[in-house]
Amino acid sequence: GASTEGKVRKTNEDAFRIYFDEPAIISKGRGFLFAVADGIGSYRAGAQAAWMAVDQLALYFRMPDSQFSESTLQELVFRANEVITNLRTQQKGYYGMGCTLTLLYVDPEFTRAHVLQAGDSMAYLVREGRIATVTTPHVSSESELTNHMGLGEQFKLEKVGFPLLPGDSLLLCSDGLSGFVTEDDLLEGLTVSGSPQHCLDHLMVKALESSDDNVTGIVVKVDD
Repeated sequence: GASTEGKVRKTNEDAFRIYFDEPAIISKGRGFLFAVADGIGSYRAGAQAAWMAVDQLALYFRMPDSQFSESTLQELVFRANEVITNLRTQQKGYYGMGCTLTLLYVDPEFTRAHVLQAGDSMAYLVREGRIATVTTPHVSSESELTNHMGLGEQFKLEKVGFPLLPGDSLLLCSDGLSGFVTEDDLLEGLTVSGSPQHCLDHLMVKALESSDDNVTGIVVKVDD
């Protein structure tokens, strides 16, 4: 994973978290989480919303077994939406506060993926040399966000599930990357040899050639 303010913006309102290889996470047997969020509103509000969204997910692993269920992950996302909504509507300086969220959950055996999404941050899957868009951007014909965290009861989560196969590569990213890199270039970047970090570095360089936004991404590869 990586994130940068880019070549134009002075601040970074994106956030990402990788909940993967920490011993406490592995021992829980609850799978693995990867998340990207893109803040909206003023810098203070947008950046805080993005970090609140991805940091809230840590509770997925800290919650005791007696309080844990299959719906815990979605409940945590909706809980974060409620907190962000309350700040957006009740606190001065947080007007317009919100963020996108694209979340990848992988089961403990690394055989199945579930993507939860709100907004225009994106998820892609590369399999057998082809790239597929996993998520649909929640934007209007005027390119305005129609769904994001901070909308209160209007907030919705898009949910997509699919099996994982050896050789698969996945990308989660903010629109500062997806909006400035073609699918052909995404495919090229995700199929270059090397580590996930090497693939992401390639994509970040490509995005920064033309992106006027913050640029954030996570690359996940499924090996044998």
